Amino acid sequence: MSSQSSFSSIDTIISRSNKYANLKPSQFFVASKAPDESGEFSMHTLPLSEFESKFNFSFNDGYQCDEGLLSQLPKEFSTQSQGMKRSVPDPSKYFVVVPMDTPKGTLSGSLGYGLHYRMTPKSLKQLPEQTMMMPYAGKLVDSNSISDQSYFFNVFGSIGIDAKQSGGLGRFAAHLPEELEVKLLDGEKGTLECIARANMDMKICRNQKGFGMSLISTSIIKPGQMLGYSYNIEYFLQNNFLPCYYDAKGRAIDTASVKLNGRKLAAYALVKTTLKEWTKIINSLIDEESEETTKLRLLHSELSSLVNMLNSPKTTFEDFEENLLGWISQAKGKLKSIDDNLIKMLIKKDDMQSLTSIKFIYLRLNMLSRIISIRDSTINDDIKLVMEGRYSEFSMANPSFILSEFSEVKPVNSMTTTQGLNSFFQTPPDQSHQLESVSDCVLS
Repeated sequence: MSSQSSFSSIDTIISRSNKYANLKPSQFFVASKAPDESGEFSMHTLPLSEFESKFNFSFNDGYQCDEGLLSQLPKEFSTQSQGMKRSVPDPSKYFVVVPMDTPKGTLSGSLGYGLHYRMTPKSLKQLPEQTMMMPYAGKLVDSNSISDQSYFFNVFGSIGIDAKQSGGLGRFAAHLPEELEVKLLDGEKGTLECIARANMDMKICRNQKGFGMSLISTSIIKPGQMLGYSYNIEYFLQNNFLPCYYDAKGRAIDTASVKLNGRKLAAYALVKTTLKEWTKIINSLIDEESEETTKLRLLHSELSSLVNMLNSPKTTFEDFEENLLGWISQAKGKLKSIDDNLIKMLIKKDDMQSLTSIKFIYLRLNMLSRIISIRDSTINDDIKLVMEGRYSEFSMANPSFILSEFSEVKPVNSMTTTQGLNSFFQTPPDQSHQLESVSDCVLS
């Protein structure tokens, strides 16, 4: 295990990420079965050619970067503020590819493969936080050019790394939820506490010397532990299936014991899309300095901070909603006071997209107030409430509201509502657990 004083410069991170491209592992560790009740699994080695054949991809720990796409990325940027203290010298020797445990009630007997830490005679008993685990290697592509985005990790705009046909061990890292996602679930306290949280995060760097993406540990990793980072709940909604959850050793949590809470999910989706539209406006006015733009940036920062609170174990979703309601009541007044001058600025810039975003923000703030205020509604009321908010339109897709309707939301027939949600959450074969019904599996 390579260890040295903390390094966080972009140059060093990029050089470490690309160093793995020169590694040519001769073999890989693969488990034959998912972890048993005790979390144990037996493993064997596969030579490189058999490993590539088994998983139908070409092993490559480097990056295939089209210069045209690379030039569309910011010239210098870095995600995350933390640096790294050490790195795993050769991921193929420290990690094992393990079949995913299948929860009860799934459509398929296999959910693919995950990745676990294996202790070797020369390795540490546990990997410390801020360890560079492995690169997320693959081909730099535009997401609009690929139909299967199951191995795509977004970097900037529509550009990202696709590891489906070519990549490294990072492509096997599973989805493990952040604290925020667990707060969107309903279940017994003990069950929710057993769900393994994300123990890695993606570090992306770019400068004039190159580009690098690496998975960095965010907590202590113990032998046998399942490795994963959050794909974000949006990934699953965009692909129309729901995630499965696991304990730290990779044993599946019974799908009947945890359910996504529809009202919480709708509120969270509204906040995320509100922030997205708000960012467009701020970017459009980046060169404008006035009292209005200062207030707009401050409100945006306050909303971002509220969302970040959700990742604190000490903050409940109810705490978040209370704070959000207070923020909404203030934000409406402040937005109204700066609205006229703000619109004049955008008209002067001929920025119709940002003008549209303002309308969407007003609409979403009104809907958030309604969704948060009704906490004890029945399942049918929840379904109706979510659909009155046009969940399937504004959830994670580009909004398509008619501007003249932004101040009024019309009710939807309850039968159409249920069918619409069933369609939206339809599970494709071999990808996730079976959704018995909207009432049982999606809404509280």
